[in-house]
Amino acid sequence: RAISPAARSVTASSPWSAAIWIADIETLAQLSLAFDNVVGIDLTNEPHALTWSAWASLVSQAGQAALAVNPSITIWVEGVGNASANGGFSVNWGGNLFEAGPISGIPANRLVFSPHAYGPSVAGQSYFSDPSYPANMPGIWNTHFGHLADQGFTLIAGEYGGHYTTSPDESQNDRLWQDSFVDY
Repeated sequence: RAISPAARSVTASSPWSAAIWIADIETLAQLSLAFDNVVGIDLTNEPHALTWSAWASLVSQAGQAALAVNPSITIWVEGVGNASANGGFSVNWGGNLFEAGPISGIPANRLVFSPHAYGPSVAGQSYFSDPSYPANMPGIWNTHFGHLADQGFTLIAGEYGGHYTTSPDESQNDRLWQDSFVDY
């Protein structure tokens, strides 16, 4: 995967603009034509400062620009953070695909949703303290991103993990979380 500069810079005060970012995505798409082992472009890493609506609009623009250059490339889309609805469960940066679905101008067979998910050794969440943890996690993952696979979209975890530590306090037991995620 090729990774562009953070798309959130497009909306933040920085020298980056949507036009420059999209031009960079087009450059990556052009380069991908020369390398048959490049199958996709991850549009940005963890666009946590954006709402889903704002991010989906940027994804549509950049994805269409990339596909115009290389129609065989896949467009990888990470989730947002907590600036958008999250199904009632807080998320880690890149993990919130609760509102995701079809993206204008990007065929479903070119779209890859790529959530990020982390256990308690990286970022604590209240649901790690639920008495049913880790059995509660598949329902939370389904809410955040798993529903997309049920809708026929390609879903590949872009990042997940932690320190694989154990703890007598189950809410801090990262090994339980990681083993559950791999099973999921």
